[in-house]
Amino acid sequence: MKAHALFAQGGFLEDLLVGIMQTPYVLEDLRGMHRDKNYRDYTEAEIKERAIEHFFNQELSDVLAFEPIWEWLKEQIRSDLEWVMHSVEEFVYDGMFYQLETATDDKLHDLAKELIHLQRKQLERR
Repeated sequence: MKAHALFAQGGFLEDLLVGIMQTPYVLEDLRGMHRDKNYRDYTEAEIKERAIEHFFNQELSDVLAFEPIWEWLKEQIRSDLEWVMHSVEEFVYDGMFYQLETATDDKLHDLAKELIHLQRKQLERR
């Protein structure tokens, strides 16, 4: 699923953003950034964006330990694989070149971008 299609899942993204912002990792990261003089000139929105980026830059196993992301990613990969397994031709031309690591990184990157976009949009409404 492309990043622009993710945004159509507004409820899911909003719930995911709330959940991520409440993880111990992000809460500690936010506390640390508020204490760190290097972040003194950052707005609250910029600090929250950094926290989302930091969350997704953790070890993959730590990111996927957050159950909603793991469930979402499994569905995304399953959908990709169903597409390449649709026919022999698709499998030969696309399936043989499917890179699971690259697909995972791309999907998580797109998800992080969408969550940052949503965070900005929510802060603009205030």
